[in-house]
Amino acid sequence: MSPGERSVICEAGLAKIKAASLEWATVNGGQVSSIRTVPTTIDVAARALQGDRVSAGDFPIYLTIISGQFRIGVSAERPSGRSGVWAALFISRESFEVMVTIMRPTNYDQGVNYSELDGFTEISLI
Repeated sequence: MSPGERSVICEAGLAKIKAASLEWATVNGGQVSSIRTVPTTIDVAARALQGDRVSAGDFPIYLTIISGQFRIGVSAERPSGRSGVWAALFISRESFEVMVTIMRPTNYDQGVNYSELDGFTEISLI
């Protein structure tokens, strides 16, 4: 898929993305308030989030942005962990597994270059 080309995600794919996102949130002590996703490559997603200084290859993923309350790394030895309200999940288009997670303590949308990411789909939480 080239930049600017809109790709439609089938209902079964949206259901799998939703399930992977909710599972990630559950494992990380979270509650999800919104999920939106776009098919892209890991390289385009990484550059959108981290700038042109990164290069990550053309592996196809769904860049999935979730908002809510999350806590990563909470355990008996580390009861505080890290918390955040915004997370970017890189979900494999083949296996629908979460491959990479970037979490931020505040809404990070203003820090993302969305110019090459056209056509986010909002996923209903109902």
